[in-house]
Amino acid sequence: MRQHLFLSPHFDDAVGSCGGLIARLAARGRSVRVLTVFGGLPGGTLSPLARRIHERWGAGPQPVEERRREDARACAMLSCRSAWLDIPDALYRRDDGGASLYGGSEMIGGRPAPGDDRLADLIVPAVLAGLGGKPATVYLPYGLGGHVDHVLCRGLAAPLMAAGLAVILYRDFYYAQGRRCFVGPYRRRRLAPPELAGKIAAFSEYRSQIPILFGDDAGMRRYFEGPGAIEEYQTADAAASGLRSPGDAGDRRAAANQAAAASLVPEKVGVSGLGMPDLV
Repeated sequence: MRQHLFLSPHFDDAVGSCGGLIARLAARGRSVRVLTVFGGLPGGTLSPLARRIHERWGAGPQPVEERRREDARACAMLSCRSAWLDIPDALYRRDDGGASLYGGSEMIGGRPAPGDDRLADLIVPAVLAGLGGKPATVYLPYGLGGHVDHVLCRGLAAPLMAAGLAVILYRDFYYAQGRRCFVGPYRRRRLAPPELAGKIAAFSEYRSQIPILFGDDAGMRRYFEGPGAIEEYQTADAAASGLRSPGDAGDRRAAANQAAAASLVPEKVGVSGLGMPDLV
């Protein structure tokens, strides 16, 4: 059976971006797992920025452990498994001299710090080991908004495809809603009412994040009943080429990606002029 692995930069990203699809796949008996890439504990003294953010989260003296518990509860509500890697969030990462790599604005819209490009050498082997050599589709964030952790996750597409995996990019929730995300063919899914209800119920478990992102539960519900009711996906091949259609696939990896994309939405769909089925 093909595995479906959703790589989540932080603990709420995969559920907020792909909760409807996760619920659908799980309901069909597929093997589904969410892996939070930057789920490690902070080391040493917290930076002033990290302390301020922890206060806003209100998640107690061990906020990362609490966020892990939130994620486990959210994923359980979607009938999928959750796990994390012990790599710290950009908020906590430091250089060899102990200085914070990201002081604030550099995390959003900035470039990954020197040395962070080596993180792929840790992440990719961990992902492959977890999949155990079995067929898999891996879902990565598009990186909309430019948060360095999201950008680093998107950068995993090439090495994962080189390892023979199908790779699909998902639109990051919350960032720049209403703006066109993908160039080239992509799938757009409006969630069915049961999927949407499940997604909202699951996201409700991220108690530390709701006040920061949405203000309160009502704001969270308004978001997911509005722009958050639509999920968007694109194969990594299409993202790389910009205008690739199924007829242009020249290798096995591209064909695997397109087959994986075709399985995302089993109901009748329209076909865009570029050849990628597009949910209507």
